[in-house]
Amino acid sequence: MIRSLVVRAGEEPYVRVTRFVSDDADGAEQESWTETPDGTRLTEPERGRSTWLGFQEHASFPAAMTEIAEEEIDIPAGRFACLKYTNRDGDSVSTFWFARSTPGMPLRYEQRVNGEVVFSSTAIENVPSASAGSQLQDEPKGGIDAL
Repeated sequence: MIRSLVVRAGEEPYVRVTRFVSDDADGAEQESWTETPDGTRLTEPERGRSTWLGFQEHASFPAAMTEIAEEEIDIPAGRFACLKYTNRDGDSVSTFWFARSTPGMPLRYEQRVNGEVVFSSTAIENVPSASAGSQLQDEPKGGIDAL
């Protein structure tokens, strides 16, 4: 389960919780909901299924517009050695930090427009899912190495 603090310009921050429920050779089922920063649930859990290829495609970036660097980050969920992907598209810059030790979604994501942060998501808690099987641990870390 990953709990991430989400901040959008001009809106109240909230926490997005994502939990993998099950997995198999083809993909995984996940559940997600939102909470207030103090833990009060705002939405009911929603379930969805994605294929491993779908996860990989979601985390793929155009090589010509993307820089990749090694970076260690300190966030509320801990300290992580990451691959930092910076994607530039005109005045928009999207930066994703994928932890080398944690498969799946980026532990930090930030979007800037004209130099101003308009969106950020930062993992505040990262608890490995005990209910998910071996595929979640054995699969490559999304599409981060796919460029």
